[in-house]
Amino acid sequence: MKNTSLTIKKRREEIIHLLERNLSSDVSVNELAELLQVSPMTIRRDLMIMEEMGVIVRVHGGASLIDKPNFEGLTENQNLENIKVALSKKAASYIKDNMTLFINSSSTALQAVNFLKETPLTIVTNNLKASPKNMNPNTTIILPGGEIRYPKEALVGDLTIEALSHISSDIAILGCSGVSAESGVRTENVHEAKVNRVMVENANQLVILVADYRKIGHVANFFTSDLSQIDILITDIYADDDALNAIEEKGVTIVQVSPD
Repeated sequence: MKNTSLTIKKRREEIIHLLERNLSSDVSVNELAELLQVSPMTIRRDLMIMEEMGVIVRVHGGASLIDKPNFEGLTENQNLENIKVALSKKAASYIKDNMTLFINSSSTALQAVNFLKETPLTIVTNNLKASPKNMNPNTTIILPGGEIRYPKEALVGDLTIEALSHISSDIAILGCSGVSAESGVRTENVHEAKVNRVMVENANQLVILVADYRKIGHVANFFTSDLSQIDILITDIYADDDALNAIEEKGVTIVQVSPD
């Protein structure tokens, strides 16, 4: 019988569980195949995809688990960073000369400016890591003020919200901690959720959400917006199909990219 996406998902989750129970040593392909009652070729295929996702690292004859990276900020996991760069590059393709652009505290959203060095823009962001060195010399950066939240170096609070409430943008590029059809767009920090909400509400043309596969279907603590306010979700080819279909049914355009 042909494997369904649910069967594949469950098998890969079980591989992670087995690797978690053997953190002190690698687990061989043959051991995994025997425990999961599938062929070694099937396990090798799973491990190849899971390595591309940045979940495991393959070793000779087996695999070991990579520590799960934090949802916030940059990671030392190069495969996961490759995914995030691909999302950023696609988001940048929607931006035209002289637009005003909202970018939130997301490292993935901010990386979009690396692909806009030839594009003059007005960038409004609460991300203090925004650097003019990575931008067109005619680009203007507007920081709305407020309290600085560490370690992300994000501006939050009443002053930030007050400043943003008087600004409109053409497009908003936002990251998140989770997005699902049932719970909408959410983040792990209540103060950032409020800032993100204002950016969503004040974007006139497009609201673009960038979210890697880990965040699709994930429900974080604090609500940012419902899906009716999101125009485009850019994610990767590893995201859960069922969760994406449910999000698409809410009217969101789904764009999936492959890491370079």
